[in-house]
Amino acid sequence: TCRNCLPNYFLKSEEEDRFKYRSGIAAFLLHLKSGATTMHRCFPRLLGLPKQWPKKLPASIFNIDHRLIWKYKLSEFDRAMYEYIDGPSVMGICDDVDVTLKACSYYMLLRDPIERAVSSYFYCKYHRPDDELCATMQLNASRVDVKTWAIHQRSFLFTQLTFDIRYCNMSKEQQKELLPCWYRQRMLMEQTNLQPTLEFVVNDLVNKFAVIGMLERFAESMDMFTQVYGINFTKCAEKQENAIADLVSDPSRRKIPHQVDDKDGMVSQLRNDKEVMQAFRYDIAIYRRAHEIFEQQRQAIATAKTKLP
Repeated sequence: TCRNCLPNYFLKSEEEDRFKYRSGIAAFLLHLKSGATTMHRCFPRLLGLPKQWPKKLPASIFNIDHRLIWKYKLSEFDRAMYEYIDGPSVMGICDDVDVTLKACSYYMLLRDPIERAVSSYFYCKYHRPDDELCATMQLNASRVDVKTWAIHQRSFLFTQLTFDIRYCNMSKEQQKELLPCWYRQRMLMEQTNLQPTLEFVVNDLVNKFAVIGMLERFAESMDMFTQVYGINFTKCAEKQENAIADLVSDPSRRKIPHQVDDKDGMVSQLRNDKEVMQAFRYDIAIYRRAHEIFEQQRQAIATAKTKLP
């Protein structure tokens, strides 16, 4: 249970507490191939850099070295200087923030798990095989088919949401020689019955995340983020639309010429594979609940508009 994270803004917050979302730390969970790159590139343009920025840590916790610095080397006052943080390993940082100094909230943008798995396959195969999230030392995406890769990474969101820094007490360089901490964490967790943990994670989404967005409803999700944090996230939607328009008008700009042609067939292949669907059962359950919350957020916004004078 998070002791210092604000609950869902639209479904759980009290009117008198809503200022905390805008004055506290906003921690964005970057979920690989779910609009993460668009969001990360958009952040600096939206927010700029604080006038006083702790030199020990960048704004993005993109690797475990950064996460260890946050946990063990920053003081409570250093942490309270942050306004936003994004990265794949942010879960748990709100527990490290002194509630008397600053509030803290999580938010995320999700994508259908099977579609995300196919995009992840292309990402690790062609773009960033060195990314610790690809765990290339354990399995090289360029040497296997999409099914093998999907089962290798499987319910990655579940691993992110249950992230525990105790699995990661080694540097990024040390991990290259051994196992990435997320991979090691999953291996150890899978030795136990994870159903109670899954049920807790699913039921706690509305308490742990201030707002949840959906990649397929990107513009609407950005409107929600804007309402919660008072920052014009709609500019991120414009950035994504421009990037898509560039690819449509000039297909030669695609780094992977056959990616679009292959993708639909791969998604269909994985959806019809019982072994794959079993491997993704945790993320599918989380995604379904997150989608329900997203629809509830939409309804809450619509209801609030009807009450306006």
